[in-house]
Amino acid sequence: LIFQNIVPSLAKLLDFDRTKTTASIAIGSAIPMFMYIAWCYAVLGGGLDNSISGGNAALFTTFSAAALVGSSTACVMSLAEEFESIIGGMNIDAMIESDTINDRFSLPAVTLSITPPAMLALAFANGGDFTGALHFGGAFISPFLYGILPIMLFQSMQKDDNQGSTGRLSSAWNIPQVCLGAGTFGFLIQEISHDF
Repeated sequence: LIFQNIVPSLAKLLDFDRTKTTASIAIGSAIPMFMYIAWCYAVLGGGLDNSISGGNAALFTTFSAAALVGSSTACVMSLAEEFESIIGGMNIDAMIESDTINDRFSLPAVTLSITPPAMLALAFANGGDFTGALHFGGAFISPFLYGILPIMLFQSMQKDDNQGSTGRLSSAWNIPQVCLGAGTFGFLIQEISHDF
């Protein structure tokens, strides 16, 4: 799970209650994990036939539908939250006057979060191959977003915080940054050598 996408929306929906948010994240993460472990155990342990025929078809369809609906809902919620902040940011006067927390997403925010993936799905529905784009996103874009960009953002924030004091970054924070950066670049080099 990529928690930073859904946790802000979830915390907002639960009125920023720490106990409720922690419980929902733990339960919401445990259920799909147990489903996945049970599926792996059943399939890899030889308890289920890998073909989609017979009684296994209903089990496979149920598992696939639950995984698809769950991840789609979380993605739409996180994207709608981001679009809501952009749309709401355009009307600053209304934001200043309203102190209440809105626990619903507007129709334009939900439409903006659903339309691009739906258009891509329709474009590739007639036998188009989308695996190359998925591989590129997982192999190159995700390491940048979750490996390199956080280091750049952290250094930028540290630089802004330390402008008034010494102007130097603390050396204690360099070790995790170097490890994350080295791991990310190692992963990228491995992917590049594998693909080319």
